[in-house]
Amino acid sequence: MDWYKAYGEINRFNWMILGIFSFISLFKDFPFFMGVLLGGFAIILNFFLLQRTFKKIFQKRNQKLKKKVVIPMYYVRLLALGAFIYYMISSKCVNPMGLLLGLSVVVLSIVIFGIKTIFQIYSDGGKLRWRSTSSF
Repeated sequence: MDWYKAYGEINRFNWMILGIFSFISLFKDFPFFMGVLLGGFAIILNFFLLQRTFKKIFQKRNQKLKKKVVIPMYYVRLLALGAFIYYMISSKCVNPMGLLLGLSVVVLSIVIFGIKTIFQIYSDGGKLRWRSTSSF
């Protein structure tokens, strides 16, 4: 399975789920909507940076980069996400449940991608071939 295709498909699921959640949350109060939107943007950005970090790790020319830069940058990014979540909740500009719903976007995308891939494998008799998700 090609990672770039898989990442692209998960990324499309991210934006579709965030769009659906945001649209539904428009009918709730504004802090809930902002929680969904900001949580979704934060987690999608974090997922993008994480995949970029993994891409750097597995490049052959950057073997020394692994221990010296990549791992500390992962913790810096995690700390920044934690500080963002703390600030959003403590400033009361977002609803914590809306923020939690927004932060779950990537998890749901990965689960949907996994289920879709399993169905593709079993529908092809155990042979994994990459197909577009245009029919999803």
